[in-house]
Amino acid sequence: MIAGRTLTDKEAWRHEFEDELREQCDGCIDEVWLIEISRALFRRSPDEDPRPLAQLAYPILMFDPEEIEEAEHAASARAMRRSGLH
Repeated sequence: MIAGRTLTDKEAWRHEFEDELREQCDGCIDEVWLIEISRALFRRSPDEDPRPLAQLAYPILMFDPEEIEEAEHAASARAMRRSGLH
């Protein structure tokens, strides 16, 4: 219930999901993006518990392939230096 109004199952699910993901992001999240993610995941997973789903979604949504590539390159360069193959 929010502001004296009973939520539908869909509204309650999205509210729980959005609250959890907002908490994961320390409140620094684009609200339009959050609503779109919530809508998309609800359509595909309406029977899933929304809070654990948000906890799983957070690292996936924050994944930055460029960061991984840079880390892999740095690790490769360190390994080459240690082996003497530069």
